[in-house]
Amino acid sequence: LPYDRLVLTRVRNRPLFIVNTLAREISAIPSSDKLDFSSRERLFMLAMVNDLSACIGACERIVQTPVPEMYARHTSRFLCLWIFTLPLLLLPEMGFWVVPAIACISWTLFGIQELGLQLENPFVSIIKLDVMEEMNQQSVDETLSLADDYELLGASDMAEEALIARP
Repeated sequence: LPYDRLVLTRVRNRPLFIVNTLAREISAIPSSDKLDFSSRERLFMLAMVNDLSACIGACERIVQTPVPEMYARHTSRFLCLWIFTLPLLLLPEMGFWVVPAIACISWTLFGIQELGLQLENPFVSIIKLDVMEEMNQQSVDETLSLADDYELLGASDMAEEALIARP
């Protein structure tokens, strides 16, 4: 486990390393009647790890497939041109009310465009991965410390404590 932490700081694809380590650890758990862990549970857990790996692959494809910069520039230029010519068409029909109408239309369309630009890379501007990573690290550290306590106390002592602690 300390070796895995050291390697984790050096690998380029941390999520893939973690998933592979998780699958390796699940595969290494011996089948036992004492632990109530059979091949069926192992296969179920490995299938869940495989699904997690597929989700990681999908997220990596999102990150690595940016919208072409020329497309973003072209839509921005088209939107500006359309917004600037729209008052010329609406003025004869709406008169003075064209000013608030164009203001609302412009605000809405430019807002949608900005939202689309932010959605191009959600892992930077919208989804705060640093916060999620820190929370996951805390959970893993807590789980590892509980596992160490479990080994130190012994399975039977821990089970007795859990039964006593129940309301």
